[in-house]
Amino acid sequence: MQKVKEKREIFKSFLEIEEGIIEHVGPDGKKHTYSRERLVRDNASCVLIHHIEKGVFVLTKQFRFAISDFVKEPIMEIMAGKFSEGEEPLEAAIRESEEECGYSIKKENIEPIASYYASPGYTTEKYFLYYATVSSEDKVSEGGGLENENEYIEVIELPEKELIKMAKENTLEDSKTLVSALWFIINKC
Repeated sequence: MQKVKEKREIFKSFLEIEEGIIEHVGPDGKKHTYSRERLVRDNASCVLIHHIEKGVFVLTKQFRFAISDFVKEPIMEIMAGKFSEGEEPLEAAIRESEEECGYSIKKENIEPIASYYASPGYTTEKYFLYYATVSSEDKVSEGGGLENENEYIEVIELPEKELIKMAKENTLEDSKTLVSALWFIINKC
């Protein structure tokens, strides 16, 4: 069984990195000590926004430095944003949907899909996925994110059939978008 003996912050800027000293007793009964690093991240609410009247999904595109060496253009993603201090996942989902996509989501029109750790091998970040339906009357702004957070988000509308096709053909490049699209296929088609 592994046990965390010590943790310490080794870097903090936009991201925070911690080192942990792990103690482990092996099958041979010997005690082993080793270190691991982890990226400490806020949790995020993510929403697959479905505009029923138009028959489209409202998605985002934005520059992602972490993958900029591998992709030439921003990839398509469902809306995602981190929680504010003391905020619940559902509250964050509704607030961030308006900031990023310009839609005011009613509580009765949003439902949970799943929650899971983004990449448990190296980060603390957990995704809380939701599915929401909107109509034209729910559109309150152009969205695009907050300039003071350096968010420059392009809001796009993707036909239902296209998202389903992309999920089936494995051409979606973002895990939260893929999980949400597959959930939609299983539960709503």
